[in-house]
Amino acid sequence: MVTTLKGAVGKWSITNRHRVEYRNLTDKEFWGWRGRLRVGHPIKVGGWEISPFVSNELFWDTRREEFNQNRLSLGFSKPLSKVVGVDIFYMLRSQRTGNDWNESNVFGTGLKISY
Repeated sequence: MVTTLKGAVGKWSITNRHRVEYRNLTDKEFWGWRGRLRVGHPIKVGGWEISPFVSNELFWDTRREEFNQNRLSLGFSKPLSKVVGVDIFYMLRSQRTGNDWNESNVFGTGLKISY
């Protein structure tokens, strides 16, 4: 289940998305929650309009009753049409393994289709 709240403060766009997930992994069943806050602002670069953004997504694992992952992202969105857009971003992914947090550097792209 996904719930997304969207709003704006001036030209700043704010999105607050929450996901509840049910997982069945081999012999383990559990629920999880993910909450992501994303803030962006449109700018013009040359003839292009892009929206730089920062977002943070936090993961809660009900099996262990702890936060087990965090994703901090910086990037930009570029609309290609009224319904299609692309994201290019860098993400610092932190994941809990036991009592330690391991970090990964991720460069990614995303394709968005909204209707």
